[in-house]
Amino acid sequence: MQAEKIKKVGVVLRPSSPELKQNYFELEKIFNKHGIEVTIESISGAMIGIMGMEFDNLCQNCDVLVTLGGDGTLISAVRRSFKHDVPVFGIYAGNLGFLADINIEELDAFVARLVKGEYRVDERSILEAKF
Repeated sequence: MQAEKIKKVGVVLRPSSPELKQNYFELEKIFNKHGIEVTIESISGAMIGIMGMEFDNLCQNCDVLVTLGGDGTLISAVRRSFKHDVPVFGIYAGNLGFLADINIEELDAFVARLVKGEYRVDERSILEAKF
């Protein structure tokens, strides 16, 4: 399968973490440097003082959804974006990421590979349990 060209990413930040503002602007700078447009989700944007796009609209208008936070942020975004069938990857903003396994220092090299089409999308199953 040929990797699709990524032109737009949507970004979701870990809730209640305004300290991620600098990380977001660094992320935006890196993606823009590689010719990729960045739009932040509206709640995340409000948290750091910038305009964003409502989550469902963001999912419909981006090629990839990026989370900045940790595994919980990634899992939440996957659950919310599932109906839109948009790929999601996580950047961890902390000391350790298991699912969100890219850190901000590795992002430039990672985005360079994305632009070259050097990536694959792994499809995962989602299980919902109700009691």
